[in-house]
Amino acid sequence: MCPKAAANNWYKKVTKEKGMPDIGLSTVTLSHIRRTDNSTKFSFAMDGTTDHKNTFWINQKDFNNIMFEFQSLYEPPPLSYRPYYIHDSGFGIVGGQIFVNISKIPRSGGTIRDVAFTKQYICPGLSDTAPNKDIARCIITENQFYINLEDGDWFTVQFTARSGGFRNVLNLNSGLSTQVYIGQADQKVVEFKFDFEVPQHCSELNVTVVCRSTDFPLRIENEFTKTPINITWGGWTDTISGMKSYHLEIFKLSANLYGNLTEITPLNPTHSADINHTQANNYSYVHKPLESGMYSVLLQSTDMANNSKIVRRLVLYDSVSNISLSVEDDKALFVSSAVNETGYIWQTSKNGTKTEFTAQWTNHFFNKFISDGKLLNKVSAYPIQFQDIQRDGILKSEKVSANIKTMLKCDEVEYMRVQVFSAEMKVILSMYMNEEESQDSCPGTVLQFWNVEFIISKCCL
Repeated sequence: MCPKAAANNWYKKVTKEKGMPDIGLSTVTLSHIRRTDNSTKFSFAMDGTTDHKNTFWINQKDFNNIMFEFQSLYEPPPLSYRPYYIHDSGFGIVGGQIFVNISKIPRSGGTIRDVAFTKQYICPGLSDTAPNKDIARCIITENQFYINLEDGDWFTVQFTARSGGFRNVLNLNSGLSTQVYIGQADQKVVEFKFDFEVPQHCSELNVTVVCRSTDFPLRIENEFTKTPINITWGGWTDTISGMKSYHLEIFKLSANLYGNLTEITPLNPTHSADINHTQANNYSYVHKPLESGMYSVLLQSTDMANNSKIVRRLVLYDSVSNISLSVEDDKALFVSSAVNETGYIWQTSKNGTKTEFTAQWTNHFFNKFISDGKLLNKVSAYPIQFQDIQRDGILKSEKVSANIKTMLKCDEVEYMRVQVFSAEMKVILSMYMNEEESQDSCPGTVLQFWNVEFIISKCCL
């Protein structure tokens, strides 16, 4: 008969020291795999190895295949000896499971979420009497995933690994028996939270956040400047996942084959910057271009799920050029109401009548740098990038266009580009813009004053 006290002491030593298994790799891969040819449309692999709970925001919903994979290891404490009455023993990972829960925002309100789906997967090939002494790998694929994912859903995956083992003990009275070691369990959680909506600005319709006077989607302090470009923005919000960051891109515009100004290399800005979202009310950024020209400034506001909205503004930076006077006869400054035969020097009038003088200076004042660079040409709409994946719903990025009445309060002139500009003309333009009623769309408006062309765009986000 084996010494009972010695057997119990040996067993207790194993249960108390280092009984916890260790979960290493723990990955969830969400995919959309076409059934016709088994090609992968898109796939997201999220690794939760570093912490016991890892949360990821995601902006995709059309998944039909999910693969779970995790690895675990149990290293028992060293044993000084094995008593003669223990014929065999083994310790390692004896069990593993994956528990999946999908919960939704409760329709009735409150904090208790509605449970839409639960399922438990058991890792094969593990048992108390057949422990895995090395790294235990568990891979399970769900290729018939069908749950409809919505805004605000949580997809929670809990990986559990259990340590344990056995020993075969010889008892002189009863013979050989197997004793099971009940170990401990370790867990790791990978959680996906879903947000499919792009960020919103406080000035948009149906947004509950109230704008402050300084909350502009994107503002250039001086659209015509010789000094560095001063950029400000604020008032961006996201209800579900929250705001994450802002990405600025600055492009020098050039004329295309049609003569329109555009971003010739839309994936290669002349300058870019990333700013993390904080609790600050407003953000600012100053940039000094390397050379003069017409520039576009793009602000991409991104939430935690990588949904984004892009806003565009224009600015003319000119630190070198000057206004020149033409010496050509057909571009002279003259009184056009005077008599042609006198060389527009004399003007006749009748006694007792009111005499009006009309001056004309078409192309008399000019800016060679702006004219040669075609900086007053029409500006094309920003070219959409990665249009294919946007059409497929993979890239969740929204470009804000000029149809702005449904989106922003149309209460200011965002930029004006003029060929010739003077204080008197500015007054006339201000009077015109104040009298102009808001329109349903936001087209560029072309005005003619004394044969001078003014191109105006109102409230273009």
